Amino acid sequence: MRLTGDRAAVLAAALVWLVMLGFPVAYAVSGAVSEVALGVALAALALLVGVYLRAALRSARDGAPRPAPLSLVVVAVVAIALPSVVGTAWFGGTVFLAALLGLSLPTRRALIGIAAATGLAVAQAMLIDVASPQAISVPLLTAVAGVVVVVVVRQSVLTRELAESRRTAERLAVEAERLRLARELHDSVKQQAFVAALELASARSRLGPDQHLDAAADAVATVQRQLGEVIEQVRPPQRELLAALREHLAEWSRRTGVPANLTVHPAQVLPAEDLAAEPLLTVAAEALTNVARHAGASQVAVTLSGRDGRAVLEITDDGRGFDVQRSPFGQGLRGMRERLAERGGTLDVRSKPGCTTVVASYPA
Repeated sequence: MRLTGDRAAVLAAALVWLVMLGFPVAYAVSGAVSEVALGVALAALALLVGVYLRAALRSARDGAPRPAPLSLVVVAVVAIALPSVVGTAWFGGTVFLAALLGLSLPTRRALIGIAAATGLAVAQAMLIDVASPQAISVPLLTAVAGVVVVVVVRQSVLTRELAESRRTAERLAVEAERLRLARELHDSVKQQAFVAALELASARSRLGPDQHLDAAADAVATVQRQLGEVIEQVRPPQRELLAALREHLAEWSRRTGVPANLTVHPAQVLPAEDLAAEPLLTVAAEALTNVARHAGASQVAVTLSGRDGRAVLEITDDGRGFDVQRSPFGQGLRGMRERLAERGGTLDVRSKPGCTTVVASYPA
């Protein structure tokens, strides 16, 4: 498995805590426990290390938290049972439990779990009468291990999302440039064709009937008609916008597992040449990124329409919602709101538990 820098950092943050195995291994080599107890303890320790490494490798491969409920149960049971059954030298499994929580759960839930694992380590130290240095160091290492893993995993997620946002922005920039060039081609070539047709009609009205002139005029008229058909196919921005939206929604749904449906009101959509594609595509990308990162939604509905000479894009999710008064916009949407305002557009966000709607309006 080949890992990029951020994913390798996740794996390193998980593996560094294997140093904690030195204490029970040294105790086992000393011969202080019976062969039966030692065999059971080593088997349990091997199980703990196995499930921990498996979860670490899966999270590193994804570069994000990877649910591992069975692994969490196994590590928790071993961490609690070993010190009580074999001896205090095996105290320290909570460090692996905290790190595994960081590898398996979203940030907030992971931090709550790490706090619980730290409390478990403190209670365990008191119950089995662990020596003072170990009774302090293990709970401290438990908290540190969990927080370090959470920070590294979160950084990996942000790095991946930034890379995806950059790719989306580059693709949208290419689409916008294609639309701009096509619009210029559409306007200039069509105007020249129209002028040429007028000149030809004027010339024909001044000359008498002539078979050769009529044939030439018919040929030019055919070329003009064909040119007009080509022009209509060069740039239909409405279809470009719809295609780009459908492509982005399909990719976003595939990546997040959240269904995203696009609805278009054909009777209300603005004429193709008036539809502002670039700003609306950018808003869609920003809004969907926020849904994936913060909303916890199970589905998203996207609607494209035209109202009062403006193109309108609505994105609604059924996520947890947020307080618009306290946190009205993320950095991305705040930037888009300012950009739209500079160009005569608006961006509105309405949110309540179970429903958040982003509405972008742009003048034709």
